[in-house]
Amino acid sequence: MNRKNSMLATLGLLSLLVGVGGVVAPVFAWHIVSFTTTASTTSAAIGTGVYDKATLQLSTNGGPYGSITFYAYTGTCNGQGNPTGTLVYTSSAVTVTGSGPTTYQSTTASTTGWAAGSYVWVAKYSGTGSNGYPAATAACEPFSLFQGPPPPTVPEFPLGFAALMALAIPVLFIVKSKHAAQATR
Repeated sequence: MNRKNSMLATLGLLSLLVGVGGVVAPVFAWHIVSFTTTASTTSAAIGTGVYDKATLQLSTNGGPYGSITFYAYTGTCNGQGNPTGTLVYTSSAVTVTGSGPTTYQSTTASTTGWAAGSYVWVAKYSGTGSNGYPAATAACEPFSLFQGPPPPTVPEFPLGFAALMALAIPVLFIVKSKHAAQATR
């Protein structure tokens, strides 16, 4: 191929890329702009409900958008941001409805039966496969559970006893004030 033909081939390729670039370029530009999580709490008593929120922003190109699933694990995260413990909770998948930024929330997980200690939330975005958005995992979000104090006990009095006390206290004040008045005479 001579220099002139080589130049024409290069120009032809460039014009082809520029000509279809308006159609092809958005496919290559689809990406996750940001994917962050926020735990409902950093510390909670065992038996309370906890949840995670994820904020996802995608480059705009129309749908479909995929879904986010939230996971809770025991332990902490390693240097690569992967949980080190055992899976204890998986939420239902939450459908991503737009390019965002939009915040999505997991269902509330009851921690009844969980042990005191360290836990992490992990949010995973499914991506859209052949539609351009890649799957992604948001960084581990730590929280801890502690054994809470037992609920305060409230003494239970029979209704009759409570009514008797309600009447007796004012009577005692009346008797005492009459007795004090007689003592001063």
